[in-house]
Amino acid sequence: MQCDICGEEVDNSEELAKHMEKMHAIEEPEPEETSKPPAEDDVPPTPIIPPRM
Repeated sequence: MQCDICGEEVDNSEELAKHMEKMHAIEEPEPEETSKPPAEDDVPPTPIIPPRM
């Protein structure tokens, strides 16, 4: 197998992955966050409305 960036030959995909991580600092892309309901900490507190007199 050959590195797409520098053309270095490696024996297999595992070695290619190690090469990419070491030589080109390429990390596995993290899955993009999909829209999800906000966590409890993200929701602002409900305002306290005093009763009318």
